[in-house]
Amino acid sequence: MGPISKALQFQLPTTSRPYEAQCGETMIQSRFAALCLVSVMICSLRESRADKAEMLDLTQQAIALPSNEQAKKIDLYTKAIQSYKGFYLPWTNRAVCYLNYGRWDNAIADATEAINLAPEDPHAWGVRGRAYAGKRQFEQAFRDLSRALNLAKTSEEKRNLLNDRGNAYFSARKYEEAIKDYQRSVEIDPAFAQGYNNLGIAYRAMGDMDRAIVSLNTSLKHDAVSPRAFVNRARVFTARNDPMMAIADYDRAVALDADDASALLNRGMFLFINGQKAEALADFEASLKVDSLNPYAAIWRFIAQSALGAKDAAKAELQKFVANQKGEAWPLPIAKMLIGQASPEDVLKLAPLADDEPRSKERLAEAHYYLGEHYRLVGDEAKGKAELAQAVNQAVPRSQEYILATVALDGWKSPTPPPPKSIIIND
Repeated sequence: MGPISKALQFQLPTTSRPYEAQCGETMIQSRFAALCLVSVMICSLRESRADKAEMLDLTQQAIALPSNEQAKKIDLYTKAIQSYKGFYLPWTNRAVCYLNYGRWDNAIADATEAINLAPEDPHAWGVRGRAYAGKRQFEQAFRDLSRALNLAKTSEEKRNLLNDRGNAYFSARKYEEAIKDYQRSVEIDPAFAQGYNNLGIAYRAMGDMDRAIVSLNTSLKHDAVSPRAFVNRARVFTARNDPMMAIADYDRAVALDADDASALLNRGMFLFINGQKAEALADFEASLKVDSLNPYAAIWRFIAQSALGAKDAAKAELQKFVANQKGEAWPLPIAKMLIGQASPEDVLKLAPLADDEPRSKERLAEAHYYLGEHYRLVGDEAKGKAELAQAVNQAVPRSQEYILATVALDGWKSPTPPPPKSIIIND
């Protein structure tokens, strides 16, 4: 029951005496009070209706804005909530905006308000689950996303929530559970390109490159203009020692979206290990123009500049980047090591996470890879190869640095043959 209905439940004041015993002035006062209360109720109802209409109008304005206008959306949803707090939708939608900014606590707070207002609506539960996953509070994330799935009524809701829960499992490095949810999502919707894309990423993380290729092929069959799917397939082709197919996919990704910072960064990494250092540097610089805060792009720009002989410029650029960063979030220790503000021992000490072995191995693979590049840049090829070998020894196919270290050590081998048709799934 909403606030307007509750307002109509107010009752006139009574006393403990029987009505017949009330007389004269007392009865007049009671009637006057009753008339006043009814007038207040009518005015409040009118105001509530007006406030609700304003809230709905503001909410619709926010929904109509394009996805790249998140700040404006938040402002409109905030005004909608201030106008009328009793409707769940602006709370849920503002929570989604906060998700896009990585403001997990704000998203959780808004989603909780929405759940209190509409506990049977699945969307707020799903949003809160995604926010908990962002905070790496996975058990709470799984509970909320499972609750959302139980409440979901339409096939589209179930498909999307299975994909969201699969993403949470993937972030928790529970790849088998993630694959099950992604598979269920594409069983519900056999044309769900995003589900196939995520399925391909999960298979790659497990080292199953055959199924990764099949899933990514299917994703691109249903959405042939997805830069991210092309990037993901290019990374699999790199792992399968097929540089021609990899560069073709990277080029397609960048052609589809020249401002995709991730596509530019990944193509640059590939070009560097393929010996095309000048082209790689151009991609790293272009990536930083789009996303100036990405530490990996800054690190790779340093590596490419240094490899091209511009070591002083490389150091100055990375020093400037590091000076503008707050905190010590990974991989900032690697950047500091490259410019002499930290030692290789510091990097290796900071890489492991006490309570997360899978992520620790990924970060150690990164640490050893970049230490390898560091030693090679200063002319110690033996130490460089030893560190690259340590990156490979972490055995984490999900890590791009693991794949790059393999190619850096062994060069390109004969491409792995394409997967046999018999293993094609969900197609």
